Amino acid sequence: FHQFCNEQDIPKSACMPASVFLLSAFVAWASTKNIIAKTIGAWLTSIHGWHTLHGTPWNGGNDFVSLIKSSAFKTATGSPHPKCHLVTIEHLLALQSHLNFKDSFDIAVFAVALCAFWGCCHLSKLTISSCNSFDPHLHVSKSTPISFKDHLGGASSAQFHIPWGKMERQEGTDLIFTARETLCLVKALCAHLTANKATPDNAPLFAFCTANGSWAPMVKQWFLDRCREIWILLNCDHGHSHSFRPEGATELLLAGVPPEMVVKLGRWKSLAFLIYWRKLEDLIPSMISKSYSPSHLVNLQAAFESFCIAHKLPDKIIL
Repeated sequence: FHQFCNEQDIPKSACMPASVFLLSAFVAWASTKNIIAKTIGAWLTSIHGWHTLHGTPWNGGNDFVSLIKSSAFKTATGSPHPKCHLVTIEHLLALQSHLNFKDSFDIAVFAVALCAFWGCCHLSKLTISSCNSFDPHLHVSKSTPISFKDHLGGASSAQFHIPWGKMERQEGTDLIFTARETLCLVKALCAHLTANKATPDNAPLFAFCTANGSWAPMVKQWFLDRCREIWILLNCDHGHSHSFRPEGATELLLAGVPPEMVVKLGRWKSLAFLIYWRKLEDLIPSMISKSYSPSHLVNLQAAFESFCIAHKLPDKIIL
């Protein structure tokens, strides 16, 4: 807002309280800058808060401003972000085939990839942003207890606690993983803990041993660079840090896991979970393996419809 006012030579005295016409002009200006509607709305909320903080009247609720907002939001639909390529089963199989499982770093990379995918979680819960950014109050450490269990029917699982979550805050959340025949996270996690057992207890959980006898944390960019190195080599679309979560959830749904269970696993609010998905006809071609039969797709759609009914949500949200 200040940038706009400076560009237009608006005196500071006219910025607060901002007039109806100044706010309308700001919204119109923002809509021409390829700014998405959600961001423009957030900016207006911030300006409103700025006015409230200083005890000055707010003119953003004026009918004229609302009219300009409505018009601008219809045109400000562009996104500055490139299209997201999701990480699929094929991407994970490529990692499994081309990572060096005699290398401690690659072993850790594979464990992180499967954790992010099958756990439907963000990489920020499993990796850190830089070598010196580890915080035991925010990130899971090696000293965190990991519970490996065998269940009735032959199933086995692994579980550990994340100390901080976006929704849970300082209460954190538990990540629970079930063993599988292929691309088994439990096996990958055990392999990582064995290969990198020399890392200290106060290190991040997915820290790895280095060639010089020391260790290093799993930095998110290092992880992504290693994955992309393989995916580019094999002409796979390379995803980003948010690409693991939606595809992992889709695979669980296609495998018959009830939507309510996937919601809990991915720590979504019910409505946010539905909005997170695109229409099924757009989702299915790019996200499912050829091994799924048409009956899987019918069951998936029926499960979504039942979920909408149970939570009193309109089908049009996702279908």
